[in-house]
Amino acid sequence: MPNLFNESISNASDHTGQVVVRVDNDQITSKALIDRMTEPLREKFNEAEIFMKTIVQGPPAGAPVTVTVAGESFSKLIDVKETLTNEMKDKGASLITDDVNQPVKTISFELNRERMAEDGLSAQFVSRQLGLVTEGIPLGTFQQGTNDIDLVVKQDTGTHQNGLKLKRNECACEDK
Repeated sequence: MPNLFNESISNASDHTGQVVVRVDNDQITSKALIDRMTEPLREKFNEAEIFMKTIVQGPPAGAPVTVTVAGESFSKLIDVKETLTNEMKDKGASLITDDVNQPVKTISFELNRERMAEDGLSAQFVSRQLGLVTEGIPLGTFQQGTNDIDLVVKQDTGTHQNGLKLKRNECACEDK
């Protein structure tokens, strides 16, 4: 969400999400919603850190409430977000937005920096090479009428069907 509508999270991480609730002030005030919901939410989701506050900047006109949820389990965060969203709708919230996305597969690498130094490689170089193997090489954009089509050169999709064999991808380095 753009900061025009909310405050950014100071300790954001992969295990942090925000739920913004727009309050119908004819039904309940932001403060009353916070007072009513904070403790029940903390009791119900005791593994998560839950903070509620009124946002006083920017549109929409009714001051929205931000609910920040943090925890170690991404799937648990998704469950908490869905439960919170449903409970807030049941309590009369008219517009609810969140910045929690579905998980994506990731691969983590432990770099052998001594070996890389011996071979004259930087972490940035290795990162770029992995990006080329996994994401492809962007070539630009092709316009077809009013549509922009991103052009990317990628490895043969058959290679990816059985999973990437990154151990087989080698970097040619000069002997010193």
